[in-house]
Amino acid sequence: MIFFYTMLKIPQRLLGEALLISAGNFPSKTAIIVKSKEYTYFELKESAEKLANYLAISGVKKGDRVAIYMNNSWHNVVSIYGITLAGAVFLVINPQTKADKLSYILNDSGAKALISESGLNHELTSALKDSNTVLNLI
Repeated sequence: MIFFYTMLKIPQRLLGEALLISAGNFPSKTAIIVKSKEYTYFELKESAEKLANYLAISGVKKGDRVAIYMNNSWHNVVSIYGITLAGAVFLVINPQTKADKLSYILNDSGAKALISESGLNHELTSALKDSNTVLNLI
């Protein structure tokens, strides 16, 4: 049996735009579940917009790279959307990455900012000693 699929015409949107539309249409609908805690599209949009504003105030400009070095969490998702809403480009780095490789990735990517969590401070502190591009640490 052969199936034929027709291509749906889906408008192209940036990731941040899709969040804004979903939050506008379904503000109280669950957007993400982390460790059995539900977060709505409204909560995700509000948190991402706060981060986007902070990034803009911190000097992150459209097209700048912002690295995310953290475990999978609510904050990781907020970071991805916040960075895109700020017009920047996100770069997710595996939280198991060691300092020397982390430093190389930060320098090679030209990341202007880095978002991380306190549990990764050991590798992060060591990596930032050799990084010459990161201007903001969040």
